[in-house]
Amino acid sequence: MIGINLQAQYRPSNMGRITVVSDSQPFILSLNGVAYNDRPELQVTIDGLSDQLYAISTLISGRGQREMERRQITVRNENGDFVEMIFKVGSQRNTRSRGQLINLFAQIPIDMSLVDNGNGVAYAYGAPGRPIHLGIIRIWGFHQ
Repeated sequence: MIGINLQAQYRPSNMGRITVVSDSQPFILSLNGVAYNDRPELQVTIDGLSDQLYAISTLISGRGQREMERRQITVRNENGDFVEMIFKVGSQRNTRSRGQLINLFAQIPIDMSLVDNGNGVAYAYGAPGRPIHLGIIRIWGFHQ
């Protein structure tokens, strides 16, 4: 009976996910040169990523419009498992230049990730401009 309960809570996945967040500056997120969100958001997720290299860029509009880019992103960890890569858009500190960076914030195995994008918008890979609902999935004791 315990084995069945654990099996029901485990969500196997054969796809990765990239989430980009910003504390204060809404952005347009592009993956491999394709813009996904039509209007600037503080958090954007792209789900259903396969085993390849990705390049993400964020366009922050307004006064002093800026674009940042990060290349050679893979959605697998050192064990070969798919992961959710969470990046944070932030300022470059402790340097003379006031540039913006896309910093890796966390890398979470997909089977341990709490799939909830309540603070942002999510898209399926290959379907820009058409938001999807990720919802919350119960995974190893997280809430549903």
